[in-house]
Amino acid sequence: MSIVKNMERVGRFTSSKIHLLMKEGRAKDALFTAGGMTYIEEKADEKMLCRSGDMGISGRSAMWGLFMEQYVFNGFVGTEYKIMANESVVYNDYLSGSADLIVDGVKVSDIKCFEPKKFCKYVRMINAKDVERFKKDFPAEYWQLVSNAIINNVPNAEAIAFMPYEDELEEIQDLAANYDGADQYRYRFINESQKSELPYIPKESKMKNYNEFEFIVSKEDKKHLLERVNLAGAELEKLIK
Repeated sequence: MSIVKNMERVGRFTSSKIHLLMKEGRAKDALFTAGGMTYIEEKADEKMLCRSGDMGISGRSAMWGLFMEQYVFNGFVGTEYKIMANESVVYNDYLSGSADLIVDGVKVSDIKCFEPKKFCKYVRMINAKDVERFKKDFPAEYWQLVSNAIINNVPNAEAIAFMPYEDELEEIQDLAANYDGADQYRYRFINESQKSELPYIPKESKMKNYNEFEFIVSKEDKKHLLERVNLAGAELEKLIK
């Protein structure tokens, strides 16, 4: 379904941007930061328009990540996982989200296929296995997982970082060249790019292509997120009256 008409997301805060609602503003009595208020206003606009404000146009980095999600699902996770990236799940009037992967009753997982600089930083966090460090250094990715854990009613969350090895690139480019889905044109650049223009781990590197960190999502963080969503929902309602 086109993002413009995806009514599960229209007018609802979504997991990928929920971090914008998690901080209070610096001004006295400000419930949200300027970024948070802008996000609330965007969702109020969607409520009134009955369509997404997002035009569904994504850059190369985003499209690379989407293509890699399927590659990771097909080759790196167990059969207990289900891919859910194209399905939006509604939690309530103000919250919905799309987890990349889910193991029913156990965990949600999000796959991040960052470009080299952010990939290295994210992998260092994953290897540290420190939830507080995750929350501090990558709030967008952390709260996205917390939100999806709430929406899908699971106790655990899993952060996955992936970047292909150099010798995997040829296969990936062939897959992009032969992709025949509706978004075929968006993935053409993968096949048409020089190797140096794509994220990959060189042969001489000791880094792993697949990295994961699973943790129990605290009840306190789940409660805090829902409290912030409820406050944001109240602000949204003021804007559509």
